[in-house]
Amino acid sequence: MNEQNTNQNYTKLFVVVGEEGFGKSILLKKIELSLIQNEQNTSNLAIPIMVSFNDLKKNSYSLEKTIEECTYFLSSINLSLDYLKKSHYQKIILLDDFKDAEGVFNNLWQDLTLDSWKNTKIILTCRDNNYNAIYNKKYLFNLPNENNQTEKNQKQEYLILFLQNLNESQILRYFQKYFYLNYDLKKSFKLQQIAEQLFKKQREIHQLIQIPTNLYFYTRMIGQESNNKDFQIDKFSSIQNSFQLQEKFIYFIFERQIQCSHQLLFQNLNIQNSQEKEQLKQLLIDQYFLLF
Repeated sequence: MNEQNTNQNYTKLFVVVGEEGFGKSILLKKIELSLIQNEQNTSNLAIPIMVSFNDLKKNSYSLEKTIEECTYFLSSINLSLDYLKKSHYQKIILLDDFKDAEGVFNNLWQDLTLDSWKNTKIILTCRDNNYNAIYNKKYLFNLPNENNQTEKNQKQEYLILFLQNLNESQILRYFQKYFYLNYDLKKSFKLQQIAEQLFKKQREIHQLIQIPTNLYFYTRMIGQESNNKDFQIDKFSSIQNSFQLQEKFIYFIFERQIQCSHQLLFQNLNIQNSQEKEQLKQLLIDQYFLLF
């Protein structure tokens, strides 16, 4: 915002644009949590209102109805929705995963009655393709003109932030920090070498983990797989896309859960044969995964 020389008093709308896996939803949750934790500071109080586009769609694109469905939110602040809209409190509506709804919106502020919300800012996330559709139709940026703002200030009413892929130096720093914080010095160095080797030599991995969520999965899979005696780098060579990476990550998580519980099951079933144990363990992991 400093680079854009943006006056936050006039900026009503922040649009965060990025593909799946860039952490847009996590960003909104962190903003929400930060504001909740700061609620004791009444001089700088801002009330976060988290709304998902899917919930908005389920409620026929009625913002009020969608918020009222979140009964915990309204009861926790002990305010009626009508009072909240008109109050002097600063409100921040966090609208996650916005999509272009064909034939629904002509002017977002009017269609969602946002112009009736006083002292309110919007932080909206969307994917690149949805942003292009929204931008071309212009309905997102027809902001109401309050207080006879000058033309210069009107231009500052919205800010668009484009999330970018991680670069190589950021990824390598992440390897170093994650493994150092979670493993002893000797093992962290070894895992860092393995992660870097795959990253630099396998083209698919190099591209995939430029996306933050994939980098998260990848580092934890390296750590989890290193616990196996027959650890093989080749196991990662079959990963070609984000779906396969996430599938393998979830499988590893289930495998770890089974490790914690299967011994008791073997004991109750009186299974002694090691081959039978391994077959049952594999069956449990597969069923656990299919159930998920």
